[in-house]
Amino acid sequence: MELLTKLDHRKITFWKDEIPHQGLHDRRIRVFVFGCDIQEVFDLQKKYSI
Repeated sequence: MELLTKLDHRKITFWKDEIPHQGLHDRRIRVFVFGCDIQEVFDLQKKYSI
């Protein structure tokens, strides 16, 4: 996933998981950014609509 690669490159601490959406075969990935690192990813929030 491109977003995770960008977070790694910026050395942003994050955690991800997968949850079912509209059934078991349609999975969504959630990405959580910790602490003040959220201020470092505002541009990614706009790009990925998150």
